[in-house]
Parts: sequence; C-alpha cells; structure tokens
Amino acid sequence: MVALVRTLGRRIVCALAVLLCGFPAEAVEPVGFALLSSRPQAETEAAWQPLLDRLGRRLGVPVAVHWYPDYAGAIWGIRSGRDKIGYFGNKSAIEAVDKAGAEVFAAQTGPSGLGYYHSLLIVARTAPFDSAEAVIASAASLTLGIGDPNSTSGTVVPSYYLFRTRGLDPRDLFRRVVPGNHPDNIAGVAAGRLDAATVSSEILDHAATTQPDLTQRVREVWRSPPIPANPLIWRKDLPESDKIAIRDFFLHVGHTAPGKSGEELAAERTMLDRLELGGFAATDNRHLVPVRRLDLLESRWRLEHEKAPGTAAHRMSRLAEINRRLADLDRHPDIATDLNAVRAE
Repeated sequence: MVALVRTLGRRIVCALAVLLCGFPAEAVEPVGFALLSSRPQAETEAAWQPLLDRLGRRLGVPVAVHWYPDYAGAIWGIRSGRDKIGYFGNKSAIEAVDKAGAEVFAAQTGPSGLGYYHSLLIVARTAPFDSAEAVIASAASLTLGIGDPNSTSGTVVPSYYLFRTRGLDPRDLFRRVVPGNHPDNIAGVAAGRLDAATVSSEILDHAATTQPDLTQRVREVWRSPPIPANPLIWRKDLPESDKIAIRDFFLHVGHTAPGKSGEELAAERTMLDRLELGGFAATDNRHLVPVRRLDLLESRWRLEHEKAPGTAAHRMSRLAEINRRLADLDRHPDIATDLNAVRAE
C-alpha cells in the first residue's frame, strides 16, 4: 500500500509539472541555444529566454540559453554538442559550418524589415576627422580599436573595405591596434583611450538607447556596404522532425499563423521588440557567401603581401586553392546579386 501511494504521488507531481511548466518533471536534458552577443549577459539572456521558452513548449523540452562572450566559445558550444541551435555572426557562422557540423537555416530581420547592417568607423565627436581618409592620413599617431578576428563587422568587413582595397595593413599603419568587442570600442573612443574604432551599426544603435551619454561623444566617419544580417544555425545531425519544428517556429514568430491568437501574436511582437528584431527569414548556407568571399580575399591578400612559412611552390598552391574557392562562390549569383542590389540603394 505504501509503495502504491508513493507511485501515485510521483505521478501526481509529474502531472502537475507538465501542467504548470509544460515539461516532464523527470530530468529532461535541455536543448542548448548558443548565443553570441556583445551585450551584457544578464540583459541578453533576459531578452532571449521568453522567446526560447515558447520554442521549448513547441519542442516539448526546455531550451537553455548559453551565453558566450567570445566567438571561440560559441563555436565550441556547437561543435561539442552542448548547443544544438545558435545565433551567430556571419564570420563565426562560417567557422561553425566548416568546423563544427552546423548549417544556416534562417537569418534575422531588423525592426524595419531590413536584412542587413553595416560596419562603422567611429571617432570622438571632437576629433578633427571627417572621413576614413582623414583618419588613415594621421594613422601613424593614432590608436585603432578593432574587433575579434572572427567578428564580421569588427574585423572582416572593415579590414577589406577600409584597408585592403587601399593596399594597406592597419598593423603597419597605426601607432597601435587594439582588439576588443563592440561596446568596449564605443566606450574606448568616447573616453579617449582609442582614437578610432570599428563597430557594428546595430550595436551602436542599441547603445544610443541604453547609453546615450557614450554615443553622444562619438560620431561615424565611414560606413561599409551592407552586411547580411546575423544567421541562425543548427547542428546538421538534429532529427528532421526537430528541424521542421524549429524552422517553423522562427519563421512564424511575430507573424499571424493558423491557430495563433491575437494575444499570442502581441506577446511575440513584444519579445521581438525587446530583441530589436523584426523576425526571421528562411535562408541556408548561401547566406554566408558574401562574407566568405571577403574572408578568402583577406587570406589571398596576406599570402601575396606577407612573409609566410613554406616554399614558394606551397604559397602558389594555397593561392590556387583560394582562387578556386572564390570561383566556386561566383557560382551563387543569386546571393551576390541580391547584396549588390542592396548596395545600390
């Protein structure tokens, strides 16, 4: 009798847990969501968790946010299997696709519906520079803040458009080059620790609402061509049924859908507003083509201009491989044309 009572008690507790939380009371391993963000951890997790709780209810298991302060950590999260899904930048997504068994399935859109952002070069508001050319002309006496090597808007895009197109290397050009994240670069320029810095337009826009005292002390002197918006990735080995559910959730969040009440729709839009997102659009690994091209052009520039270990024959072989891969990317004119159309606006 005692055993029966205990069994019934456990079943009642499990049933209550399902009703109250939507998940079984017995231990269920959460689905990890790798989140790469320059914003503070508590702020980022609090903004994403309500949306991911809804995804968890759709999947029938909780979704746990794993915040990473750097690109290497987020890539490790996907590669190790700790995380099954992730929100990455384009360059770090390339690393995850190439080295961590991931693939792109969607990309964010901004509040206005745009699917791109920009890399910026900023200086202090009182600085005597009104263009990138003016900064470069005085670079020998200046300190430049750049991003992590895996940062799309902090390093990859400005390295090519600001410097490689002019045949320049910022490490040889500036008095000092200091790597950092976007918020640190904004704060560094505002405080005078940095004379100029590369930042994401999205991060600067966000800082304008949360730290206007900082952004009022900096100004933009250069803006890159459009960069494809940040993608969502998942591990390729996810069950197909999970992929269908995950894709369906993200593509319809914030939009009307059969069976979705007006109250649910309003709640989702509030969540997206908090994330400063308009929603998500379907895409695939071709989304990464424009940034892959810049990454390969950077590798080619280094081979052509820097002394590297190995024989001349080895260097020529590597150059041939890079040129072959660039030619392969040109076989995706749909992506390249779309981005060029945006650039022409």
